[in-house]
Amino acid sequence: MFKSQISSFLLLFTSAFAQPHAIEGLTEPFSIVFDKDNTLYGVEYENGNRVFRLKDDQLTFIAGSKSPGGKKLGDVAAGDGGPASKGRFNGMHDLTLHPDGRLFIADTFNRRIRVIDLNTGKLSTLGDGKLTFKEPYTVDLSPDHQNLLVADLQQPPFSPIRSGPKAASKPSRQKQFPSSSPPSGGSRRNRQRW
Repeated sequence: MFKSQISSFLLLFTSAFAQPHAIEGLTEPFSIVFDKDNTLYGVEYENGNRVFRLKDDQLTFIAGSKSPGGKKLGDVAAGDGGPASKGRFNGMHDLTLHPDGRLFIADTFNRRIRVIDLNTGKLSTLGDGKLTFKEPYTVDLSPDHQNLLVADLQQPPFSPIRSGPKAASKPSRQKQFPSSSPPSGGSRRNRQRW
């Protein structure tokens, strides 16, 4: 009841503690990231289920549609292989941007990491569904952009996945780690090459 009375918007501060700039038209904005040109990308949580871009004060939805979501709904992912605008998401929590233009999204309640190629507009699932996640909440890249780190609340603390150029849709069975052995407690099945 209280939730329906609140209008969701995003506040941007253009300089340290300056007046905020409100961006309206969003439903439960949850996480944001910037590219090298200061274009903002973000995700909406379970009542929005869209990926948005803010460039030159213009808000655009680049993926998903405002559709019902939530943990109880479960995996309703759709649209892989096609345009990201036709994709279906459920309860996205986080995103990170690779310098090559791949946007990695923790599509939490769909239990997968989704990938939007910003150069082509195509949507895919990391590992073509061969990687197993239960509740991936956060994603981030290592400083050298060679590892995608996934925090899954139902599995060990984090899962580093070794990267390769544009290889997100075809993981190798060979496991590669940044050090001589995998971090203790980690799940080996989520550390495949991508």
